[in-house]
Amino acid sequence: MKRKNNPNGFRKRRDGNRPDYNAQSGALREIRAQVQSGNFARALARVDGEVSGNNDSIYQSKLLTLAADCLFKQGKFAEAADAYGKICGIVQNSPVDWLSPALAQVRSLLKAVQITDALGLANTVLQTVIANQQQCENQLTQLAANVNSNGQATIPAKPSNPVGVASRLGKLFLAEGEVDTAKLFFQQALQINPNACQTRIGLAEIALREGNVADATTLAADAIKLGHYQAKTLPAWQILLATSHKSGAPIDAKLIGGLAAALPSVRARATLELARGLRRQSSSSWKTLATNWLQNEGLSNSTIAAELKKLVFADTHKSPGDALSDQLQAAQNLLNAPGISPMEWLATTKQ
Repeated sequence: MKRKNNPNGFRKRRDGNRPDYNAQSGALREIRAQVQSGNFARALARVDGEVSGNNDSIYQSKLLTLAADCLFKQGKFAEAADAYGKICGIVQNSPVDWLSPALAQVRSLLKAVQITDALGLANTVLQTVIANQQQCENQLTQLAANVNSNGQATIPAKPSNPVGVASRLGKLFLAEGEVDTAKLFFQQALQINPNACQTRIGLAEIALREGNVADATTLAADAIKLGHYQAKTLPAWQILLATSHKSGAPIDAKLIGGLAAALPSVRARATLELARGLRRQSSSSWKTLATNWLQNEGLSNSTIAAELKKLVFADTHKSPGDALSDQLQAAQNLLNAPGISPMEWLATTKQ
């Protein structure tokens, strides 16, 4: 938990005070925490206790998914894939609850190096999601007719977005080095929605791996613009830093200037990412970017401000041409930054 005097911090609420809290959600949170911490025996014992005598198939599927997660985290990928597959069978009539274990099964098969099976299942998952969306659209059309005739109707559950699913499948295959297959899924996502920004980020990463710097730069820049500088576009800046380093060409200044229209939190994170990357490339523009943000918005995000002050101080400390007064001022600014402990300050001064 962050300190109470941190303006960017938060206070955790007890589970019982959460508006969405009930006994089942509380149990799931506790088991999930045990899985994440590696306490598999305790998590599995709790799953057995919760499943016993409970006839709610959706709740059972969520519990069994956590049990399968235990297998996955222990490296038992083939067993995990079988477990996720059985869960899919339990919730096959609930598209929303079916998708998560289905994607987990694809990931497990990839980890188990069962590439052919993973690809076959991935194609089935995507085609099922597309069919579910079409079915939902047909139901909504019928819904409008029912409302006009009867004045009431039941709204169907919103299905998963095929573009997002295709992109997630692309990321899964890319993470395991299956670049050609990943590219196919990303391209399918673009066919469904030509303006999908996260899909472009995936294709930009592939282009960068293949040494196609020009395409990687264009795809990453387009992703930022089409994504309207939202948080989901932040990975694109990392790709642009990489392509800039490889090509020697600077990142488009107009693109960086467009951050002015981004949310303050996104602008802060992008500024830190750019400052770090440009500094590693020995580009002097990083310091202007960092100091401008500190002067204009440094009080709005103490965490980002502290990280940027570390960079400024380290740079001043390493520059023999800087006056001693400038070095002392940079050190004082860093020491006064909220959230910086004396030991962290000392560690930075020793760099």
